[in-house]
Amino acid sequence: MYPFVKTKLKEIVIFQNVNKTFGEKKILQNINLELETGKFYCLLGPVGAGKTTLLKVIAGLEEIDPGGHMNFKNQEFSQMSLWERNAAMVYQNFVLYPHFNVFENIASPLRARKLAKNEIKSKVQSIAEMLRIDKLLSKRPRELSGGEMQRVAIARALAKEADIYLFDEILVNLDYKIREEMRPELRKITQGQGRMVIFSTSDPVDVLSMGDKVIIMDQGEILQFGNVGEVYEYPKNIRAGKYFGYPEMNILEAMITDNNNQIQLEIGTQKQTLKVSIHLMQFI
Repeated sequence: MYPFVKTKLKEIVIFQNVNKTFGEKKILQNINLELETGKFYCLLGPVGAGKTTLLKVIAGLEEIDPGGHMNFKNQEFSQMSLWERNAAMVYQNFVLYPHFNVFENIASPLRARKLAKNEIKSKVQSIAEMLRIDKLLSKRPRELSGGEMQRVAIARALAKEADIYLFDEILVNLDYKIREEMRPELRKITQGQGRMVIFSTSDPVDVLSMGDKVIIMDQGEILQFGNVGEVYEYPKNIRAGKYFGYPEMNILEAMITDNNNQIQLEIGTQKQTLKVSIHLMQFI
């Protein structure tokens, strides 16, 4: 837990019939969600699922189509300034100020708030230690590795002390060892902080390692939303189950018939009588 952040009351972000089109192409289709601060949400889906667009909509970088509504802190998002939304976003292709050293990159949002020098120093040091970049504070971005630069970008976002953190595929360019190290560090962000984290990824391992809840998206639609363990064990449909699997779920063509309350499963030449259950009936 960051020592300088007070625990906040829970707030809810509500999406009602949110759509986003570019020209004739639908990027987001009928998004309905309720998300609360203090949770780590993983937004899971393939390239082109609409994940980045959804994050940009939340950040205020894209407007939604007429007819949809987004509400936060009992206000319409469209009526809130970027400052009032208090969201911080880190992209897959992050950008650092090349003429600043690591300390100044992290401190930039704090200086914008005109905090005292000793307060800025304390906060930068605390965040840098948490992300294990405290020994790099005097270095310039050109002297850092890709993994180190990504940590600096994350640290700068954390320094903002936002209500909502939006991470867009931020681990995808890191090697596997660094990704493993970063997952527990990122997971600490919400612990006791009353913050909301929405972490976009195409890797189910990220979800299983970090997420409280998962939002599975494909082609602009939400396939399933719920607790990570629940969604993993009981996918709503084949598309959700196949995508959120580790290892990937095997799909077999089968014939299911109901004869006098006897459910029979036929796969190729094999036949098996099954017991009826709620979860089985969802697929019949």
